[in-house]
Amino acid sequence: MFEISIPDPVGNLYLVTDSHLDYDAAPYVEFIDFLDSLNDVHTLICLGDLFKLWLADQRYWTKLHKEVLKSFRRLCDRSNNVILVAGNREFLLPRNQEQLKKSELPFSQVVLGRFFLTWGSKRFGFEHGDQVNRDDKNYLRWYALSHSQAFEILFRCFPSVLANKIAENLEARMAQSNQAFKIQLPIKHLEEFAEASLEEVDDFFLGHFHERFEYSLKNSSKSLHIIPDWLSTREYWRIDPQGRRTELKFS
Repeated sequence: MFEISIPDPVGNLYLVTDSHLDYDAAPYVEFIDFLDSLNDVHTLICLGDLFKLWLADQRYWTKLHKEVLKSFRRLCDRSNNVILVAGNREFLLPRNQEQLKKSELPFSQVVLGRFFLTWGSKRFGFEHGDQVNRDDKNYLRWYALSHSQAFEILFRCFPSVLANKIAENLEARMAQSNQAFKIQLPIKHLEEFAEASLEEVDDFFLGHFHERFEYSLKNSSKSLHIIPDWLSTREYWRIDPQGRRTELKFS
């Protein structure tokens, strides 16, 4: 768990998730244009699944990865925070701040798991969302294996061509796996997650599910939000220094 406090933000907070960048369905150049258009940003939070699939060790970066990460670097230069909350399609990310500093990644923070942000008078929580559905046992087992240190040590032994080929096959398998759990939102699990998580924040934000959803606690303004995916909507959210939210589309 990671937390930062910004008591008096100057500029806006931007949230975007599940861009699944590639050359076709979510052309990476369009996302670069989006990042370059943000001139009033204090903090950007990307809630995971930035690329269709990404091996974050720079040995495995393709032209697509390099160009997008250059645009994040430009954003870092003109903002205070650029934060990546890891999704299920990111692998080989740094596990702590020391590893991040040694890497070539253009993020002020990389968060594996849950993240809290005090923004002015508000306190927000963030997570990718892939761990919410506790009934999806096959996925939870796969996640534990594929994000283990042993798996990462083994994968880093592969040459770049082989590693990216394995990654392509992995992405294809992921797209076809566990279809029963992808048909509809796990409402019961989302409500349970909200009830447990909203005790300590004003709002909690998830990605992962590619579908707009909101659940508010009874007799409270506290809410859980799923942000729609950039992949199919080109949507992103802006929160001003007073905590007021605006849902936007890039065009």
